[in-house]
Amino acid sequence: MNPNLSLVGEAPAALHLHLHLHLHGYPRAGAAGRVLPLRLRHGFALLALLAERGRPVARDELVALLWPDAAPGVGRARLRRLLHELQQQVGQPVADGDAQVLALARGWHCDLHATRCAMQAGDWRALLAPQAAELMSGFTIPGGAFDDWLDGCRREHRAALARALERAARALVGADVGDDDAAEALGLALLRLEPCAEAGHGALIWARAQRHDGAGVEAAYFAAAEALRGEYGIAPSPRLEALYAAARERIAGPALALAA
Repeated sequence: MNPNLSLVGEAPAALHLHLHLHLHGYPRAGAAGRVLPLRLRHGFALLALLAERGRPVARDELVALLWPDAAPGVGRARLRRLLHELQQQVGQPVADGDAQVLALARGWHCDLHATRCAMQAGDWRALLAPQAAELMSGFTIPGGAFDDWLDGCRREHRAALARALERAARALVGADVGDDDAAEALGLALLRLEPCAEAGHGALIWARAQRHDGAGVEAAYFAAAEALRGEYGIAPSPRLEALYAAARERIAGPALALAA
């Protein structure tokens, strides 16, 4: 049994809990500050499927992803048994639905949903959490179908997160009075996802120009040039070149004033 899925305390059956599903990092479920007793790998996979979709999902589709080699009747029986076992372990229903579809039960909150809401709202500070780019790290279900689905979700999530960070970085860069710490944090977060993202390199250049850190500006620009040349064989875009020139002028301004 995976230690991450082990029992920590019992969930009283009569108590309606506020349940939290954590999909950033290795998946886990919790309530009232403690880990819930989910020992079932397929149980986490089912909760993740329902949480990621955020809408009713056909039972047959869930069966095909969780037990791709099972006959339809066998797969549906396994799904019913899994739902019963999850309810027994959690202490309340984990899904709502009918004979055809299932959805995550009310009362569940998922960190992936919160991250997606932050993306839509432009709340970029919530996207800087250390595990915000991760989705069920190290989790797998033998058989292939669920893992293929999860790999696709991971790619889509990282791409959406990179776009949100890029929008936020571009909004900060070039402002006469900007938040250099925010620009630096956004630039670093974006470059962890996309090492060649010019918006990330530009945010670092501008943040360091705001601090009048000439060496930092040069380091950020040449790191961008090296990354683009090494990955794509291209030079920085005219937009990044213009930002680099503006950053150098910003740093040179005080020096010229003192010289005068």
